[in-house]
Amino acid sequence: NVGVSKMALASPPEQLVNFLKRCGVATRTVSGYPGESEGGIVRASEAGPFVLATLSFGYGFSMTTLQLAKMYAIFANEGRLLPVHLLHAETAALGERVMSPDISKQVLHMMESVVKPGGTGTQAAVPGYHVAGKTGTARIAGKDGYKVKRYVASFAGIAPASKPRLVVAVVIHELSKVSYYGGRVAAPLFAKVMEAALRILEVEPDDTGEDIGKVGVS
Repeated sequence: NVGVSKMALASPPEQLVNFLKRCGVATRTVSGYPGESEGGIVRASEAGPFVLATLSFGYGFSMTTLQLAKMYAIFANEGRLLPVHLLHAETAALGERVMSPDISKQVLHMMESVVKPGGTGTQAAVPGYHVAGKTGTARIAGKDGYKVKRYVASFAGIAPASKPRLVVAVVIHELSKVSYYGGRVAAPLFAKVMEAALRILEVEPDDTGEDIGKVGVS
């Protein structure tokens, strides 16, 4: 948080705000899903140092889970923002480039470390596959500020990381059990969904090392 805040504060507010908008924040996916919210984000002119700093590590804007998945798909498609369809599209869309292929690949590689030993999302690992993703833990906002002991936990990820086929986003509201961290709560569910989807689609494993054959997340 400290590092990304320093980077954001060293740049004009509109740079970060406009970049997030280009990536789909505060924009409906136009998927055809009824009642979809567009979310919201602060105006660049209203983003003072405090707001800009918190915005840089995930506070100060809202989005749906579908928008979150669409945003992560940028890293699975070499920097391109693709449209979302509820029904299968026969022709693959080219999408809009929002970041360079090199940067998207670098971020994808960094997100792989999140799932490896020492990362915050080790429970998102899927045997036989390289997974890239990120945990998220945020306090729930109310009209009088952030609520006490009320959280949203999330994990969004991509697999196989070496040749992406699927993006899965898991968001869990109002946790009431032992933990509220995304890596402890959302990551295991991500692993179950991703593992089953990869199996159904018969996606070839890309990790031929020692992980293959291990028991999956229970």
